[in-house]
Amino acid sequence: MLWRCFKLKKIVVIIIIAMLIIITVNFPLFASSQPIRVAVSLGVFVPVVKDIGGAYVEVFSIVPPGVEPHEFSLSPGVIDNVSRADLVIIDGHIEWENELLNVISQRKNKPIDSFSLNFINYSSNMTILSMPNVSEISGKNYHGYWLLPDNMKIIAQLIYERLVSIDPAHSDYYRSNLQIFFDRISFLENRLSNVKKLLNGKPVVLGFLEEDYIAYAMGLKVVAVLSAGESPTANPNALNLAYNVLKNEGGIIMVSDVASEMPLYNSATQLSKQTGAPLVTVITTINEDYVSSMMYNIGKVEGVISMKNDMLASQVQAGVDPMLIFSISLVSVIIIESLYIFRLRRLLK
Repeated sequence: MLWRCFKLKKIVVIIIIAMLIIITVNFPLFASSQPIRVAVSLGVFVPVVKDIGGAYVEVFSIVPPGVEPHEFSLSPGVIDNVSRADLVIIDGHIEWENELLNVISQRKNKPIDSFSLNFINYSSNMTILSMPNVSEISGKNYHGYWLLPDNMKIIAQLIYERLVSIDPAHSDYYRSNLQIFFDRISFLENRLSNVKKLLNGKPVVLGFLEEDYIAYAMGLKVVAVLSAGESPTANPNALNLAYNVLKNEGGIIMVSDVASEMPLYNSATQLSKQTGAPLVTVITTINEDYVSSMMYNIGKVEGVISMKNDMLASQVQAGVDPMLIFSISLVSVIIIESLYIFRLRRLLK
């Protein structure tokens, strides 16, 4: 009887050990004493930090959702919260970001480079577009540079290197996540290559400067930018230029999800009605996932192009209700977007 009891206990112990091994392998958080606390200046960097760091990071955005980064102001509470981070990641082109790093440096009594990562410092390795010739601003366009796949790969690599320097014990884990991220970017690049062939340099009117990187990735030709700098309203000269180009050459209007909450969006809507140019709203904030968001943008642009082509073809057909054609085309846009997202999720499983 004692032997059977001992044997049973031994089996239970073996099962428990096996379960602990399985949990540790599949849920590495249980094997980590304390996750790396990462603060990012913009919410757009939260998903990529999670992609690379996985269960070993705890990441938060300094700028709350829905707040325009250029209008954000530092507060004692924000500074206290960021001071407790192991790594502070900034976009680098907004003034308050560098002010924050200086304050944190004094609090920690450490050099800025020892606890922070500034992507602008590596811009020489990235593709940074010049301001569109049609805009009223000259110089480099640092608005939305992370939206280019090549730039995002560099950003992911930099995040990987800093996480490894902080937590070398899990370098293999971070490296594996980085490779998965690169594979997903390759899938996106293949889709963008096909989109470029479809669009073939079609004219596009942008809402803000950051949409320039999406237009560039898709091979669109920027003919006007409605907002001068960060203004929430459309510039009259830009509206006039956009109207003339769209009326004479055709094209599309592309505005960001940020612009959809501003007066500029109303101007873009009126411009679309006056010229017949499709209006497409793309994601630039990327609060969920970079690749999925960009695939969604591809679906939106291809969808409005298909819808426009369908409506033009319908004009030569007699007795067809234009509203019916529009409704069918709109449904096709939704189907295209759903298929892209479904296909991507299956690929990533």
